[in-house]
Amino acid sequence: MIKAKHLLSGSLVLVALVGGLAIVETQQPTTASAVTKGTPKALRGKFQYNLPKHSALGFGETITINAKYLIDQASGMPQVKVKNTYYVKRGKYYHLKGTGIKSGMYLGGTENYMIYRKGKHLKLTSYSYYQKHGFKHTDTAHLIK
Repeated sequence: MIKAKHLLSGSLVLVALVGGLAIVETQQPTTASAVTKGTPKALRGKFQYNLPKHSALGFGETITINAKYLIDQASGMPQVKVKNTYYVKRGKYYHLKGTGIKSGMYLGGTENYMIYRKGKHLKLTSYSYYQKHGFKHTDTAHLIK
C-alpha cells in the first residue's frame, strides 16, 4: 500500500512537471524595444528656447542634435556635449542616452533624456524628471536651423 501511494504521488508530480513544461514551452518570448546607435533623424536640428524680452540671462538655451551627438548650451554655462549616443523609441517619445564630455564646471558622465518633437517644436527633459512628471512644466524649444 505504501509503495502504491509513493508511485501514485510520484506519477502525479511527473505529470505536473511535464504539463508545466508544455505550458512554458508554448509561450512566445517577449521582444525588447530595439536599441539604435546615434540619434533619431526625426530629432535632428538646432533648437532654441525663448526668454523674456530684455532678460538678464542673455540668449535662450540652444540644443543641437546631429547624427552622433547632442549639444546643450545655455548662456553663461559650460556646453554639455553628449557623445556615444543611443536611443529607444517609446511610442511618440525618444529615450536617448549617452556620455557627457567634461567641459568647464561640467564633470561629464552618463546623460539620460526623454525627447518629444512635434513639427518645429521640441521638448527635452531628464529621464528621472520624466518618470515622475512626464513633460509637465517643460518648456518648448523652437527649430532655428
